Amino acid sequence: MKRVLSHRLFVLLAVLVAALIGLWAVSAAALASEIAQETVQIPLAGGGTVGAQLFRVDTATHSINVLASRSLKDASVRDSRGITLRWASNHPKVSRVILTGALLVNGGFSALPGERPDGLLISGGEVLSTPDYSPLPAEPDNACPLLHVKRPKLAGVFCVGRDRRASIQPTTRLDLEQCQDALQAGPLLVDAPGRAAVCAQEPASTAARRTALCLAGAQLTVLVTAAPIRLFDLASWLAKPSAQGGLGCDSALNLAGDQASGALYFPGGAASYGSRGQFGNPGFPLASMILIHRWKY
Repeated sequence: MKRVLSHRLFVLLAVLVAALIGLWAVSAAALASEIAQETVQIPLAGGGTVGAQLFRVDTATHSINVLASRSLKDASVRDSRGITLRWASNHPKVSRVILTGALLVNGGFSALPGERPDGLLISGGEVLSTPDYSPLPAEPDNACPLLHVKRPKLAGVFCVGRDRRASIQPTTRLDLEQCQDALQAGPLLVDAPGRAAVCAQEPASTAARRTALCLAGAQLTVLVTAAPIRLFDLASWLAKPSAQGGLGCDSALNLAGDQASGALYFPGGAASYGSRGQFGNPGFPLASMILIHRWKY
């Protein structure tokens, strides 16, 4: 009798241990699929730092969708006015995925009138705006070697393929056939692992609030600065290996900034990080937004 009881007790303990291991595995998998949030300080070439919020995403476990702002507007919003990220978060396309954990961030640049995208915009396989290949003139006498040749004004494209893999492509070497969702922006901040694509002398490097995308392997990092920063300082930190205190991006792209820069993070239904001010106004409307969440959209 004692042997039977001991055997049953052993079996019961084995079942409990297996259940605990299974629960731990499920919890670990769920944790791995979360959007990780982090606050960092980016060093400046002239001294000091600028704070930034990072959102790290495993592209293998998350859906990434580019949304056209115009598709989120309704009759309550005048055609001449843009919309904010917070307003867009109430749209059914966005609100239905918020409870599972989501990130909504500003996208590319706009061209008047309204939220007409500046450059390429693809949403759900539909091409809403074609690529902008217009170049900036060459400056052969400039101290910055990158400016000696013509280069696209909007130098990069963030592309999410039909296989859901994300990439940042130079505008000069686009492969649009694979893009299910895409937006064009610029400049490129990192064009190869460890190599910043912005010179210290670049005249467009005036300080502004920034939103940027960084890819390192299968990990996508969305960055939103808390204060103005020069493109050179941002690009230098993004390109620097993580072992040296940087972010270690394989590629990185600058999105719309200044009044358009912002993000809403919903770790479980409530936003814990919000954009500043009422950007998306008539003077600086949002052309697009990027929605990142765990489940298929």
